[in-house]
Amino acid sequence: DTDNVKRLEPVWVFATGATNGHEGSPLVVNGVMFVSTPGNQVIAINARTGTLLWRYRRPLPSPVVLNHPTSRGVAVYNDKVYFAAGEAVLVALDARTGEEAWTTRVADNASGYYMSLAPLVADGKVLVGTSGGDLGIRGFVAAFDAETGKAKWKQRVGKLSASSPGYADGRVFVSSLTGKMVALSAGQVQALSDRGD
Repeated sequence: DTDNVKRLEPVWVFATGATNGHEGSPLVVNGVMFVSTPGNQVIAINARTGTLLWRYRRPLPSPVVLNHPTSRGVAVYNDKVYFAAGEAVLVALDARTGEEAWTTRVADNASGYYMSLAPLVADGKVLVGTSGGDLGIRGFVAAFDAETGKAKWKQRVGKLSASSPGYADGRVFVSSLTGKMVALSAGQVQALSDRGD
């Protein structure tokens, strides 16, 4: 409705404490806004009042490989918030308290892998892709059990970009640094135990 746009005005403002580029869209679920920021931080805010509910900060290791120190968002599934930490660690947080439910290492950060994407949850799995193609690593997309964090599968697809994977009709979609879209079907994805990874 274009008639009421002139009446829009701020209701509340919340300072996250991070002053560099916020690239993640807020995600609102049941009246709670979940925001990820640069510096490995996730914040839960009452979307109606702007009141802080909880704040999670994950210290970055030193040294750390992190060419793009930002976060492009979180995923929410059942009672958990999923966050891709910069040092290539997937974190599951209790959506009510912000306490860690589990963490799992996705890749070796010292080898040039890092993450800045928003995870995607599909069919009870949390999907993430790695960044680091600009450092020469061979990228991959991987899936982890949403309840336990146990690795389910990993598929190498070349130099992946930092974009989040997509999912539809049993296929996972990722983009590459070479300008190509890659579609993976369930038949192409092998379990970790079958690959020896």
